[in-house]
This record gives sequence, structure tokens and C-alpha cells, in this order.
Amino acid sequence: MKLLTLVLLPLLLSSTTGFAQSDTVSSGGQNAASPDPFVLAASPEPHGTPPLFDSRALMITNPGGGFGGGDASVLQGTSSSFGSTATGNFRLAEDFVVPAGGWTLTGVTVYAYQTQATPSTTSTLTGMTLRIWDGDPSLGTSTILFGDTTTNVLTSSAFSGIFRASSTTPTNGQRAIMGATASGLSVVLPAGTYWVDFSVTGSVASGPFAPFVTIPGQNASGNAKQQTVDAGTWALIVDTGSTFNQTLPLTLAGTVTVSDVIFANDFEL
Repeated sequence: MKLLTLVLLPLLLSSTTGFAQSDTVSSGGQNAASPDPFVLAASPEPHGTPPLFDSRALMITNPGGGFGGGDASVLQGTSSSFGSTATGNFRLAEDFVVPAGGWTLTGVTVYAYQTQATPSTTSTLTGMTLRIWDGDPSLGTSTILFGDTTTNVLTSSAFSGIFRASSTTPTNGQRAIMGATASGLSVVLPAGTYWVDFSVTGSVASGPFAPFVTIPGQNASGNAKQQTVDAGTWALIVDTGSTFNQTLPLTLAGTVTVSDVIFANDFEL
């Protein structure tokens, strides 16, 4: 979240190798386009309800420059990992900061894709398990506040509008990124730093894989982690080409806690 804190703070608050997807590409020229403004992820929240936190747009490097006119998330610099394994024996984790006043979290959307020979924007994601921690899950002092590794909490999944691609084939449509949403939650979070960890399943053979935040002209860095479940060990997710640590995009929905403050003159703020 080091990168996200720098980018998102004005808006909201803001190893070993992390088993990134094995297929790699040669890095080409960098695209100087800027990401679109933050947009709502596909989620069941009421229309017009703004997210509490949304870093989805930080995947976009080529707005409208992807397959079929969609947005593209193109590998930058020396990066060579399209995404990190987010299924089976692996779990992924990313942190977020709740500002003063606190939040009641009602929905979490994570992002994943399955590589397909024929481009498709129909989601193939079939399940998701999710946990929310009060600290870094790799630390023995952290506590699970919500969720487990067995209950399927996926309530909806839809195309994000973004395709993951290489710099040499930016209009490739084989990696359509889907949003996987768990809604209907009610997790009260006071101000502080929290972690989401998740795993997703899909209906085709390849993946699911989770894409990274990708900033034009930068080797994006962060502190996202991946767990090898059988070993019980966590490690920073490291792109195999750039060797930079990575950040995972998230969209969080819910309500902001507002405290009533009444002053001596009877005005309420």
C-alpha cells in the first residue's frame, strides 16, 4: 500500500517471488497516458453510491486503447508478470487505511482474470473466500475480524472494462479483468490500518490470477503479499521482471461513521 498511500491520500486517506503468473513478455515502450479518474467497480451497491475506497482505475494505462475499445492495463517498464496466482494453494492480501471516524464496510471487490484463447467479457469467476484482519496477516499478533477460508462470499462478478496486456500487444483481449464482489457485509472498522486477504476460483483452466496496480512509466511498488497455504507462509509479491514489490487494486463500499458534535451555542456540526 506504499504506492496507494502516495496516490490516494489526497482523495481518501488516503519471498521470495510472490508466485506471479509464469508467462512473461519482453518489455516495450512505455505509454504516457494517465489513468482515468476513479470509477465505480461492478458491484451491487445502489446506483450513485460512491465507494469508500477505489483503486481500480490505477490498473488503467491506456484508456480506450485496449481490445474492442476497452481500457488496457499494459505492463510497464521491465515488468513481466501479468498477475499473481489467486487460487488453489495461494491467498493474496492487501492493506487499506480507515480514516478518523471509522467505516462500516458493506462490500469488498477484488479483481482477477482467467487467460482464455478466445476473448470474452463474461465472468468465469465462480467463488471467493475473504478475510479482514486488524493488521498484517503475516504477523502472529494480527486478528481476523471477518470471514474464513471456506465460506464462498461471492455475490456478483462482472467485467471491469479493463484488459491486461503486454506492451507489445496492448490490444490483446485474452485477459479480461473481472470484479469479484462480496456484498451485504456489516463490518464496523474504527480508524486504523486493515488487511483484506482473499482467494478466488474460476471455471476455466488458467488462473484465476490477480492483476497489479500499473502506473504509466513506473515500476509500481507496494506491499501486497501472497500466502502459500500449505506452508502457512506469507511473502511479498514481487514482479519477476522488474523485481519490484506490487500493489493489488481494491474497491471498498460502505458508510462513513459521523459523530454528532453539539456545541454550547446549540449548533450541531
